[in-house]
Amino acid sequence: MDAIARLLNAGDTVEAVHQAAWYVLLQESGLLSELGFQTSAERKVTWEPKAGLFDLEVAGDGQPVWIELKVDSDLSEWQLSRQLPYTASGTVLYALLGLTALRARPSMTNRIAAGGGHVRTGADIAAALDRTSVKADIAPGVAELARAYAAQLRELTDRGSAFRSADPWTPLNDVFLYELLRTNCSVMHDSTIAYVSNPSGGFQACHWGWFEADAGVCSYLQWEGQHQTPPKLCIKIHVTGSADRDTAKAAAARFLADRKLTSTTVKRPQTLRSGKTMTVGIIDGLDVRSESSWQAVLDTMVEATRLTRELAEHLRAR
Repeated sequence: MDAIARLLNAGDTVEAVHQAAWYVLLQESGLLSELGFQTSAERKVTWEPKAGLFDLEVAGDGQPVWIELKVDSDLSEWQLSRQLPYTASGTVLYALLGLTALRARPSMTNRIAAGGGHVRTGADIAAALDRTSVKADIAPGVAELARAYAAQLRELTDRGSAFRSADPWTPLNDVFLYELLRTNCSVMHDSTIAYVSNPSGGFQACHWGWFEADAGVCSYLQWEGQHQTPPKLCIKIHVTGSADRDTAKAAAARFLADRKLTSTTVKRPQTLRSGKTMTVGIIDGLDVRSESSWQAVLDTMVEATRLTRELAEHLRAR
């Protein structure tokens, strides 16, 4: 067991190590049953089925179970959108083993809550491994692996808890802030959190709206965080195809010039850059770090969303 523990400890943040442990345990033990899923005595485990869409597949007499292991990356909306359709013909199990969280719109994550997919945490899996390791029909070597893997999952979870306590998920954390905003603000219910790359290193952003203005032009809002203190709320346009970027940008900037909202103003960016996506207005003075100002922030976001829709209508009519 010491040798197994050493092996797991050396690579417990490497997904392939977890895949190997799961492959053996799914094939040689009742782990899947202990996690609450039906499995037959005769079963076949496949590594990276569906062209690598999932990490593992367990097939037997009934419907297959597809398993996605998440160790040190988020479970994203893009991944959910590709994997959850498989619930029509089987079971999708998400094993959140490390510093992992769901990063998707409520309309997507609600499908999991409604039974369209199943989530098990590291603590859930460690407890199932404890039960698996003492079954009478398990081989000694597999029982050793189950015990060692359970101990390693608990250690990984403890390390994650220590990390979270040192870097708490408060409004100082951009992603937490975005989740909090879209949970409390009706106009953001279908917003998306995504990483935006740029030459200076990129940042996590939350965007919504996407109001169609003209052929190849739409307007939307984006919270920008990471290096912004406080985070910055921007009105942006997205221009594709043959649409004239400079003309759309100039028209948007003119429409937003000196616009006032109830508790703040819309500022013009210092530089109006040209590209597929362009910032044409910045909502100034939103204190998202202060709990006492939250209602004003939420009210302003509703106003800003309405203004961004009006911008799209203006660009369509010009």
